[in-house]
Amino acid sequence: TSGRSGKSIMRVRIEPSSAVGSVFAPPSKSIAHRALICAALSREASIDNIAYSKDISATMDCLLKMGAQIEQENSSVKIGGLDPFCIPEGCELYCNESGSTLRFFLPLCMLSGTKITLKGSERLLERPLTVYEDICKEKNIYIEKNNRRQ
Repeated sequence: TSGRSGKSIMRVRIEPSSAVGSVFAPPSKSIAHRALICAALSREASIDNIAYSKDISATMDCLLKMGAQIEQENSSVKIGGLDPFCIPEGCELYCNESGSTLRFFLPLCMLSGTKITLKGSERLLERPLTVYEDICKEKNIYIEKNNRRQ
């Protein structure tokens, strides 16, 4: 149809209906961190469409060191078996440069009741962790933030 200006106008009629089909969402690093940690806390779960990166590798490595079982096949991961109350004493977790890894693992480490060391790049350790420091102080949990190279 043409309007007064001579330009074409599209007329669309929308009627009530049901949505049918499926959506393939692009991989998200932010969601992958959360999905991997949640799935690790289950007996066994599968996650598809993981886009691997240094940050996701840091999260997966930390989960392994804490006791999770992980099997990778292409962009899929089978994961589970992490008991946050049975983390090996003296466990060292390397977060690389991943702020998400550091921030998501701090609460898990606080649950463990054991000494756990979180390490990362110098830049990562310069980031503020005030919320966690305040929680630890309130709950009498010892936390030491050391930005020195070792």
